[in-house]
Order: sequence, then C-alpha cells, then structure tokens
Amino acid sequence: MSGGALAEPFEAGAFDSYQPDMVRGERLFQLGACASCHQDPAAALDPAAPLLAGGMKIDSPNYGLISVPNITGSAAGLGDWSRADFLNAMLYGLSPDGGEYTPLFPYEFYSGMKPEHVVDLFEYLKAEAPRSDRPSEDHELTLRYRLKRSNPWRDSFEPASYDGAGDS
Repeated sequence: MSGGALAEPFEAGAFDSYQPDMVRGERLFQLGACASCHQDPAAALDPAAPLLAGGMKIDSPNYGLISVPNITGSAAGLGDWSRADFLNAMLYGLSPDGGEYTPLFPYEFYSGMKPEHVVDLFEYLKAEAPRSDRPSEDHELTLRYRLKRSNPWRDSFEPASYDGAGDS
C-alpha cells in the first residue's frame, strides 16, 4: 500500500446503520460467481437443490481436502453472522471466531471491495438466496498444513485500508 495505514478487522456493530442496496448485492453475487464454488453438488442435476448449500470438495495437495461451506441465510450458513463477521471473512480471511481461513478461500481478491458493497452482498445472500440447513463439513487438512498452520498468502497479503463510510 502506498502511504496508508494497515487496516484493522471490523468490530462488532460495523455498518449496522448502513442501508444495503439489494440490487447491487444481487449483481455482486452474479459477478462474483459465488455459486461456482458454494453450490451443492446436487444442484447441477436438480434445479430444486439449494444453490449455495456448499458441499463441493476441493482437493489441494498443499492443504488437503477442503469442504466448501454453506453460505445460505440459514443458521447452518451465514444466518447467525453479523455484518462485521462477513466483512472480516471477505476482506481479511478471518472467521467469526478469529481463525484464518485456508488460502483456498480467495479473500485477497475481494479485499479491494468497498465495505458497503460487501454488506450489500451479505444482505442479499441472507435475504434472497434459497436457504439450506445442510451443515458445512470439516476440512481434511494435510498433516503438514495442520502442523505448520502456515498460510503463505498471509506473508504477501495486505488488506486494503478503509478511511470512512461512503459510496463514492
């Protein structure tokens, strides 16, 4: 970053008074191709299957077998998350409990988004996407990754700094 301070994760209550733009949230959902990773594998064959119920497996030689999570608005997905939780996941790669997501979640690609736009996407997912109670499955991480818990992307990733609210 040039001249800016390193941004800090969002605290509880962040953007609680912001009124989301659901049309933009839907556009961001389509542009972000969220379903390309988060769709229930059955959704390809069954149009009635919840689109974002997760369950896809990504086999990575460096990290292991990664189970893509449910991101629907149900309690099994994002339903109990706060706006701050989603902002930290999307912009910092941090889970609601403060842990780091595996590098297969491409948070660094989203880190340049305006926080308001991330909230627009979040509220669209919670309100409009079909819900699923399918629980997210645990990853089967490689022994090497579990022992080192090394996240090489963190060494080169610097979240964008955010200087205030606004959509201009």
